[in-house]
Amino acid sequence: MDLRGEKHTEMTLLVGPRYGISHVINPKTNLVALLADFSHVNRIEMYAEDEKMVRVELHVLDLINLLMETVDSMNLACLTAGYYRLLVDSRQSIFNVARSGAENAEASHEARVKQNYRRSSGPTAKTAQPGSFNLPP
Repeated sequence: MDLRGEKHTEMTLLVGPRYGISHVINPKTNLVALLADFSHVNRIEMYAEDEKMVRVELHVLDLINLLMETVDSMNLACLTAGYYRLLVDSRQSIFNVARSGAENAEASHEARVKQNYRRSSGPTAKTAQPGSFNLPP
């Protein structure tokens, strides 16, 4: 429990065209609970809580608040916005980094990418590219 009396619980999210934004209840049985369908997301906002944590607000029919690590929050916001544009409305943007108050999160992420790039040694070293990950089918 934190100082404001709010309870925090770790959870795993599944984001994809088949499951929308879902909470994985039991990974062994693949039991999930739908939190939001992409068509119901109105906007995404991010607020820095401290150096490592960001509060993500998903504005759907109700407000969903998620406290996440900075990189995870950017991944969630970008995935959600991308699926929204792909599946709902390609002309509408529901997430804008500059407007969301997540400049600190983006700057921190860019600094880590640059730092990882500087650490690489020689032309054969591989660095992870932001956003390059596999999605479940």
